[in-house]
Amino acid sequence: MIIVTRLLVLTILFCLFSLCRRAIQEMAKRSFYSYRIISLVGLTYFLGGCIILVILRILGNVKNIDQLNPDFLMDLFSGITSAITSLIYVAFIPAVLFSFFLLIANIFLFIKEGRSLRNALGIMLGFLLVFGSLGTINIYLALDQIMNVHSYFGYHFSIVIENIFAVFVVYFECMMLATIHVSRRTMKYEVSMPKDYLIVLGCYVREDGMPGGVLRKRVETAIRFANKQKKMTGKAPILIFSGGQGADESIPEAVSMKNYSIAQRYEGKILLEDKSTTTLENFKFSKKLIEKSRKIGFVTTDFHIFRSAVYASKVGFRDIEGIGAKSPWYYYYNALIREFIANLNNERKMHAFNILAICGMMTIIIIVSYVFDIM
Repeated sequence: MIIVTRLLVLTILFCLFSLCRRAIQEMAKRSFYSYRIISLVGLTYFLGGCIILVILRILGNVKNIDQLNPDFLMDLFSGITSAITSLIYVAFIPAVLFSFFLLIANIFLFIKEGRSLRNALGIMLGFLLVFGSLGTINIYLALDQIMNVHSYFGYHFSIVIENIFAVFVVYFECMMLATIHVSRRTMKYEVSMPKDYLIVLGCYVREDGMPGGVLRKRVETAIRFANKQKKMTGKAPILIFSGGQGADESIPEAVSMKNYSIAQRYEGKILLEDKSTTTLENFKFSKKLIEKSRKIGFVTTDFHIFRSAVYASKVGFRDIEGIGAKSPWYYYYNALIREFIANLNNERKMHAFNILAICGMMTIIIIVSYVFDIM
């Protein structure tokens, strides 16, 4: 009987996993650039982890068949509640290693870019990962200090709290993993040729009017692509330098990019869009300079490709492709955290529903077991 209940739990999880996979495939047909896809990928990681743990439990039970409890409901409920909390223990060591790596990356970022709240995101996330995992693992001991967790009520109450903590921590770990996965896949995407237009997104300009390090790499990447395309097809894309003038900038970013491209002896056609102040405006204003039915690409820093493509889709660009200028390794991981936060913010309703649904299901299971004395 216990094998049957484990298989039932496995079937439920696998059905949910398959639904998420199908939703990702359907969305990718329309546009891969959507924060909803990151959320669904993270959810498949979450469900996939639970599936693996249930399979391991089934295999373990087969080896110890003489020691099994034959109670169907008891095993069904314990099988569901234990899968999620077990993920905390599985993910703890990777979370600690990842947090340590974020700390090292942020130290280099402080040295190169200066100390700021924005540059400390990696350290803050690392502490949240470690202390969140430790808090969940030790929640039973903490509750034992304020109540009797060995009593019938105390035991069930502690399981509810432990599961809620576990859901929060593991769910957000899966979303961070999904952000890294989708971002890496986007960065490695091979951009097709030819392109009619190439939009180069603006960034920081120095006091002397020269583009900063990040912006220089974007312009250089655009020039290399344009020269390569001209060599292969005989026609270079029209470069659209897009970026207005910030409050702390001496000239518009578009003008700075044009001046730098001239200094690099680039001779292709250039258009300027010098009014935009955000990534969304980069695409919105640049679109007005582009003829219809054209093949469009854009250039930005590698970690920024996914978010930029999301904004491009919002203003009506279809089948647009991004080319990434390489960023320093220590900057890349801190930027990924901002993408992770952007995903949480853009899909906050979906994340809230998922967490409430999972926590609600776990709580109902434990309440039923409490009322009917199942566990």
